[in-house]
Amino acid sequence: MTLNLSIDLKSTAFWAGVPSAIFLLRYAFHVFTRKAPPTGLATFIMWSILDVLLLVNTIRNGQPIWLPFGWVLGATTASVALAIRGSWNWTWRESLSLIGAAAAATVSVLMS
Repeated sequence: MTLNLSIDLKSTAFWAGVPSAIFLLRYAFHVFTRKAPPTGLATFIMWSILDVLLLVNTIRNGQPIWLPFGWVLGATTASVALAIRGSWNWTWRESLSLIGAAAAATVSVLMS
C-alpha cells in the first residue's frame, strides 16, 4: 500500500477537492468568527467520519487522495468550529442523518 500523492491537473478529483476544502474552510472561519450562523454539529461530525472512511479506502486502493483529503480537511475544520462556537442540537434530521451515515459506514467497512 502506497500513498498516491500524484497531482493530475486534468483530474476532476483534484479540481473538485480544492474548492471543496476552500469552501468548507471558509465556512468554518465564518462560523468561528461568528459571521455565519452555526448549523448542525452532529451532522458535520458524521460527515467527517464518513470522509475519513473514504480517505482510508482511497489510500488502501492506491488512488490519488486529494478529493477525499479536501473533504476530510474541510468537514473536520467545520466540526471543530461548530464545536467551539455552535451548540449541540439533536432533531429528527440528525436522527435521519445518523441512519444514513451508519448505513454508509457499514457498507464502506464491509466492502473494503
